[in-house]
Amino acid sequence: MMVVVRISSSSSSIIKMNLGPCECARSRRHNLLVGNHVPSVPFRRCSARSLRCLPMRKAHQSSSPQLSFDTSLSEVSQAIGFTQDRLELKSGPNGRGLFAKRRLNEGDTILAVPLSLCILAEREEAIHIPGVPWDEHANVEKLKRTKACRDAYVLPWPIRSAVALLDLADGSGGRFWEEYTCHENGLLPAPEEYSMPLMLPDDLLDMLADATCVETTREERSQLCQLLGEVDSVERRGALWAAACVRSRNFALTDELFAVAPFLDMANHAAQPNAEVGTQATAIARLKGVPTGNLQIVATRPIEAGDEVTISYGPNMTNEQLFARYGFTMSPPPPRDAVEFAAVLNAEYLRELAEAGQAPPRPPLRLNQHAFVEANGASDAESWAPESDAVLRAAMESLPLDEADTSSELELELNNARELLEEAMIRLDGAVDPDVDETWLDEHNDGDDVRLYACVAYRSRRTRVWLRLRSLLETYVSQLEGKKKEEGCSSSSS
Repeated sequence: MMVVVRISSSSSSIIKMNLGPCECARSRRHNLLVGNHVPSVPFRRCSARSLRCLPMRKAHQSSSPQLSFDTSLSEVSQAIGFTQDRLELKSGPNGRGLFAKRRLNEGDTILAVPLSLCILAEREEAIHIPGVPWDEHANVEKLKRTKACRDAYVLPWPIRSAVALLDLADGSGGRFWEEYTCHENGLLPAPEEYSMPLMLPDDLLDMLADATCVETTREERSQLCQLLGEVDSVERRGALWAAACVRSRNFALTDELFAVAPFLDMANHAAQPNAEVGTQATAIARLKGVPTGNLQIVATRPIEAGDEVTISYGPNMTNEQLFARYGFTMSPPPPRDAVEFAAVLNAEYLRELAEAGQAPPRPPLRLNQHAFVEANGASDAESWAPESDAVLRAAMESLPLDEADTSSELELELNNARELLEEAMIRLDGAVDPDVDETWLDEHNDGDDVRLYACVAYRSRRTRVWLRLRSLLETYVSQLEGKKKEEGCSSSSS
């Protein structure tokens, strides 16, 4: 029996792919509160979305159209059904997206893109460029950038994919990709249309009021340019644009194989999507010759005419991760929204060093959940943080709370709470009142400056979570200090 593989995110691999430490702050060791800098490995720690096999539904068994790589963008669009009666590309509440032109039923294949049209990259070595199989790259003079990279397999797969995209934009993959990537009439965004930090000018990057994001982004840009510095004909603006395209528009077919797929990358994210991206399991293998099979968008529930077709970029993504990867945030926040404590990441890193015998042991940076919730006036976490209070739930998700009902030493608990409170106060230093930001957002919801709007929205939504964390931690620290004072008085009297 044939199966369809649904491309989704696991809890351990939160986002689709990233070129560097912005992929997921949990994989990045920050030095906000630690004196010594903890080294990171930008561009090489790339998360892969996990795959799950589902029974093949009706209408999934679409055949791959026979296409020449010199076929025009409009002809390819018609051949795969992109401009026929099922689907149209237009602007909506989430920006440009895919919309149903007629009613679609659960299980309908909305769009099927041949894998042969995609940029496919193996994690370790190979890369398929449309029209040029991996084993023929050495003989193709026009792939000047890809050929230069082929001799140096040290480049990670996202960078190889970005270099291939630059070659395709020059026309090396034929007429289709040249038109698809054209900034004027193509479907990929121009550099100035991207809102992710990697592509923001310095004035917008600085207004995020997020020192960690700014530091990481600038380090990331520097290392990207360093990695590609020896590749001829790669200039900084083009390299950043190609890297942004790969970061925000790829799909992981397996843990070792990744695709940049035209047309499918137009589907927007939703917390409760009505479609999913999948492929035939028989099509997933190591790159040998021209790949066969399709990548497909399949309806997971009925979609009415005029409704937007949406997919999930990952069920556990936070607003910080969505912004770092795609340049947008969600309101209300995602179901598992949270912010990252650098202190917690550093504590985890130091614990790993201690286990390896490279650093002295240190106590875990955890807080007693029961005591924390009780100090803030509730009996249990679930009733205290209802679904209706998304900011409170995000704050709780951000804290390193130990659900085990065990009491730790008062001095250790107080020190941990103080350390977290200190970071919350640092994060809020110079922050803009989120109510002021929200008023500005309401007044400028007309799409005139998409990047400025995205930056203000990110700042406002992130600040609200840190403000709530500061308030909660101040209450907890105050109670713990009171207990410590009582214990000191008791000890003195005895």
